[in-house]
Amino acid sequence: MIFAVSCSAPNILQASQLQAGCLASAKGLARLASWWSIPAPRVEYTTDIGAGLDDPDAYDVHVLPDLSSVGGDTRDLAFHCVVAGRPTCYVGANVCKAENGTDNWFMGPNGLWAALDHELKECTIDPTCALIVQGPTCLEPKEVADRLQGTDYCEPGSEGIYLANAYGPEGLTLGDVRALGLDIASDLRAPTTTTAFYLAPGGYYQNATTGEMIFGDKVHPLKRERLLRTGPRGGMRKVAA
Repeated sequence: MIFAVSCSAPNILQASQLQAGCLASAKGLARLASWWSIPAPRVEYTTDIGAGLDDPDAYDVHVLPDLSSVGGDTRDLAFHCVVAGRPTCYVGANVCKAENGTDNWFMGPNGLWAALDHELKECTIDPTCALIVQGPTCLEPKEVADRLQGTDYCEPGSEGIYLANAYGPEGLTLGDVRALGLDIASDLRAPTTTTAFYLAPGGYYQNATTGEMIFGDKVHPLKRERLLRTGPRGGMRKVAA
């Protein structure tokens, strides 16, 4: 699995930022892959505007000013979907910057790269946007990062870039308990959760049967409004059907 990261317009990210971010995410995806016992994806980038890698097996990751040109809305932040049979991730830079609200909007917690990394991790585990798990109260899309939104962590050697926390397989298995933690960031710090299907204060999940969104008690108001309007994949889950 290869993720090919590119920008759709000039002056969104510098080449040095793309390089640092991809190196950080490669470390984070290797950690995720270890938990899930799967091969670690590669993460590469191109500075050619709007271009992906010349590799038919690469998954495209596009950073755009906003997502209105890809079936989303100017208020949408990020989602992963399937386009013409190809797993694809989209990230809207303007919304990331607005929601973060600090000068550290690219690399800090709740920053652009954390949003991009969130999609990489979910696309790694469910590239076709089709997998479902049995949660405590309902069926849920198999999204490894949504319930842990807001618990970003920093990979050692990643130049201070924050990445999205995510569940290992036991974290999405009913009844599982692990004192050492069920989230991948517990490799590096005290666990975010020791019980499966924990909902972080900034987290959320969707009832896969009814479409209802359920939120933690500290979800950002803009994020809550967006998810109520579109669902966790920007309304694009149907693309995979």
